[in-house]
Amino acid sequence: MVKSEDRMVGYCGYNCHLCAARSDDINVRRKLVDAWRKYLGHQYYTAENVACEGCKSEGNKIADKQC
Repeated sequence: MVKSEDRMVGYCGYNCHLCAARSDDINVRRKLVDAWRKYLGHQYYTAENVACEGCKSEGNKIADKQC
């Protein structure tokens, strides 16, 4: 059986359970931010401010505040 958290898909289209922005490991988030910067041109994001709890969760931390 798949837990409901494992099936949560954010507005960005990512499966939240698999998204690196939700990692507790800052090095994992740093790699994600570096890729966003390189391939998508995002400049605002840092490993520190990308600590997402999921845009559809009850938490208040999301990767993109404009989402």
